[in-house]
Amino acid sequence: MKTIRNRKFFRKATLLIVFCLFFISFHSCKTYESFNIDVLEPAEIVVPQSIQKVLLAHSIVETDSNRKTPYEIYNSSYHDTVFYDTAAAEAALVNLAGILNYNPRFEAVLPDTLQVQLPSHADQFTYFHLDKTRKLCSDYQTDALLLLSWMDKKIEYDIFSSYLGGYYSIYTIYLKTRWMFIDPFRSKLIDQILLTDTLYYQIDGYWGTNEEGLYLTGRELIQAAAEETGLRYGSRITPHFVESGRIIFKSGDKYLRKGFIKAEEGKWKEAAMIWQNTLNRNNSAARARASFNIALANEMEGLLEPAIEWANHSYSYFPDSINYTYLSILKERLLQQEKLILQLEGENQ
Repeated sequence: MKTIRNRKFFRKATLLIVFCLFFISFHSCKTYESFNIDVLEPAEIVVPQSIQKVLLAHSIVETDSNRKTPYEIYNSSYHDTVFYDTAAAEAALVNLAGILNYNPRFEAVLPDTLQVQLPSHADQFTYFHLDKTRKLCSDYQTDALLLLSWMDKKIEYDIFSSYLGGYYSIYTIYLKTRWMFIDPFRSKLIDQILLTDTLYYQIDGYWGTNEEGLYLTGRELIQAAAEETGLRYGSRITPHFVESGRIIFKSGDKYLRKGFIKAEEGKWKEAAMIWQNTLNRNNSAARARASFNIALANEMEGLLEPAIEWANHSYSYFPDSINYTYLSILKERLLQQEKLILQLEGENQ
């Protein structure tokens, strides 16, 4: 099964696409190698230091209105009547707990089953609901409640002809969720947001409208989409890893080639020492490539300030868009370091 995700919150995607397009425009594909690294990025919002232990719950209740998941199949409407809204909500919370517990300053508390009767929007909260939330947090000895308060979903299913013969199916999952992060002891709404996710799943073959396999797969994909939205909300409130593309020059002279071999082995310090030899050449393009690679080696070792210095050298030798973009990425990562430290250790308030 092939999954294609379409999410607004991956703001790095555009920058990476521009990075790659410029590189393809200005450099032969024989001169470089591309690869991905995981970069730790700060959360979108700052959670007060007083919030460390968080109770996770949902208020998704099975009713006649939400038991019928709408399907759009070949431009006709159908419904799957199997209950699984609460299972999807719990899947989202399990993944959210995982990303929160990765941060040493948080502890996520997720009871086996915690379904609470609370409003789906903060504007509907009364003193009664606030007292109920405060009691819940006191019972579980937590500082705040993180509530998945509402969920809505829809599935589209279509089949397409493959260029190589046969057919394949595309499931489109539309999932909306509302999250509330509440500090009941200070009567404070830390965060509230409505998330809208659209995920595309490609599957070989196809089913007819009355086949159980069509609906069974749809239920599994709703579960997968719910897990994704749990991770998405987690990235809003805690530092998280994002996959980011990088390139490395592997040719230009013998030192670039030798250093590339060391880099492939993960020996970035040794590779950087070898690339230093290229800097003695009078060829500006070769020196730019060596400086670029040395900047990359420093980044891989977590040394962002030296990496920026070397990226500046590369740009001075060869001021193209690739060097400018990589320099911008490194500067942004350096600015994020202070935020990451505060979010991982807690901000004094």
